[in-house]
Amino acid sequence: MRSTPNTTPATRFFSMFPELASIHDHFDSEQNDEDDEFDSSTSSCPFEIDDLAPCAPRSQCPLITSFDTGDCLVNILNYLTFEDLNNFALVSKQCYNIRCHQYLDQTRSGTIRLDGSGVKNTVELMEKAKEKQWHKSFQGNRRHLRLLGLNHISSDIKSINGDFIRKCSPLKEVTSLDCSERQQYLRQGISSGVSSWLNRYEDYVDKGFAQGLALSLLVPNLKEIDMSLTSLTSLGVAWLVEHNPNLECIRWNQSLIWPINHHTYDILKACRNLKELHIDDARLLFTPPRRTRATLEIGGNEHTNASASELDAEEMWTSLAESSRCIERVSCRRSKWYQNSKFRAFSQESLMRFVRNAPKLQWFRSDLTAENIAILTNERPGVVFC
Repeated sequence: MRSTPNTTPATRFFSMFPELASIHDHFDSEQNDEDDEFDSSTSSCPFEIDDLAPCAPRSQCPLITSFDTGDCLVNILNYLTFEDLNNFALVSKQCYNIRCHQYLDQTRSGTIRLDGSGVKNTVELMEKAKEKQWHKSFQGNRRHLRLLGLNHISSDIKSINGDFIRKCSPLKEVTSLDCSERQQYLRQGISSGVSSWLNRYEDYVDKGFAQGLALSLLVPNLKEIDMSLTSLTSLGVAWLVEHNPNLECIRWNQSLIWPINHHTYDILKACRNLKELHIDDARLLFTPPRRTRATLEIGGNEHTNASASELDAEEMWTSLAESSRCIERVSCRRSKWYQNSKFRAFSQESLMRFVRNAPKLQWFRSDLTAENIAILTNERPGVVFC
């Protein structure tokens, strides 16, 4: 390949990637420690626009045109996540201009901070959105929202009625939402152990539905959502899904997915366009009545108790395969479900049966053994296993 003088090799771009930082971490690092806490006393405005807002290159950069491997680099960058792609743009001016290449996703991001902003419930959130006219800031290419502090939203929804909903000013242009609490846990240096990220039980009971309602009112046109490490319950997610029928990607990692019952399977049916599901390190709780009912149908001894619980897990995977016929990518590494006072891994049989029953599956990351992956690779050569 012909070399070009004074040109940075492609490999150097990737060696400069920030490993854990996001766009917001980059700008937060320029502030003091008090700002990192998002305290309301140091920030009078809970809304910020990322500095990556401009969509046009800062200057005419000859890098891609003179760089023989430019097209190759752009193709490689296409495989990066939205967050990593924006991290790449922060490395240098040249990287920023490459980030603005027409063949790359030109989505831009904005951040709303609820912690320390005085917003305590869904009503105050929607009133703030209308007062500050946030919808005007999310137009054009600014379609990604980073919502910080969702867990600060209380369970108070008493004053919400049809008239209130009609007067809301939602962010209709937002199609991608990250409301996960991942950055908070990374900043605090908390490990990924189960005891470190599970919220208080009261948070799931009191706030889980209200937070789903808040999201459904704020962002009604989502295609992608990351709600990892939040206290959202399946009831709250059901409300969110009902008002976002075009959802294609759900990331629900490191979360307690509860309660799981026949209503939960209706959620899957509502996700008609779901193509991607991530539940890595999640903990799934099936409602006791389902296990009790199944046990009564089969018998009452200890052996059938375990069988009844396994029926719940089996039904969940079966429902996912049958209801989400468009599903293409699934990740469920280290996910477990509650059985007999313990969290247990999904059986190999359940995972294999799901792969066989999902007609459009292209990518599956799980705890399948190497032997079972080899079997499924022969049966489904078009599926990539990780």
